[in-house]
Amino acid sequence: MVTWVRLVNWAADRVGGIHHDETARAKGFPAGLVPGDVHISLFTAAVVDRVGPAWYEQGWLRQTFVAPAYTGDEAQVVVEGDDAHLRLTLARRDGAVICVGHAGIDPSRRPPWERDDLPTRPDGDGADPLPHEPVGTPYPDAVDAITRGDVDRSIDGIDPSPWYRTASPWAEPVVPTVGVFNAAHRTRATPMPRVIAHAMRAGVNARFEAVHLAPMRFDTSYLRRARLVAKGIRGRYASRTVELSYEDPATGAVAFRGRWRIKWVLPEVPDGDRPA
Repeated sequence: MVTWVRLVNWAADRVGGIHHDETARAKGFPAGLVPGDVHISLFTAAVVDRVGPAWYEQGWLRQTFVAPAYTGDEAQVVVEGDDAHLRLTLARRDGAVICVGHAGIDPSRRPPWERDDLPTRPDGDGADPLPHEPVGTPYPDAVDAITRGDVDRSIDGIDPSPWYRTASPWAEPVVPTVGVFNAAHRTRATPMPRVIAHAMRAGVNARFEAVHLAPMRFDTSYLRRARLVAKGIRGRYASRTVELSYEDPATGAVAFRGRWRIKWVLPEVPDGDRPA
């Protein structure tokens, strides 16, 4: 049975971001974009329904954002393949693709960016949108706890699973994948020129990659580590990819590894001042 979900831009009131109608229209979109956490929730709900509890012990995901979605769009997730390698598509009723992805269960807990069975593409043409941040730049470590408030708007109306609300196969509720995606947005980069920071604020998600090594608990402190692993310019867009891990601050046991890529429209600066 096909399940269609009516999408809602719950972040429309966030002035200055790409989900805000006025900002989005200034960037050439017809309205504010539905946040990426909605798409993540749709993908992972479909995958968990397919593979079960193994997802939070050895599940991996690569989700690529293809086209924007808007409030009122109706979309569905199509899942094909076997549990080791699923192929995912999120599309509107008119057939337009919003996201594509790959996911599965891997006992080796190999992250997507280390797999040799996934398509690869350079981040850009060699130009550097962030000359003040060399690849490898570490961002400040932070002790972070993910709360129910971090995930409620992402899963309400999308994923009714009790695993994130009342009880799970590990007894107490666990943090859904989207909770880590949302928390990753709290990663603080190094100081940067104001014009770049302003442009990045209206950026969009380009790709999210994840591998779960153990279930994560709500309201539990984890040490978040992050570093810049890629950047580039392609056409009118710049991009940045940050690699993250969440680990037990006492034992060092890693519960999650991921990569989060965003892209943004290059700010209008004189050609002579354009990063090279």
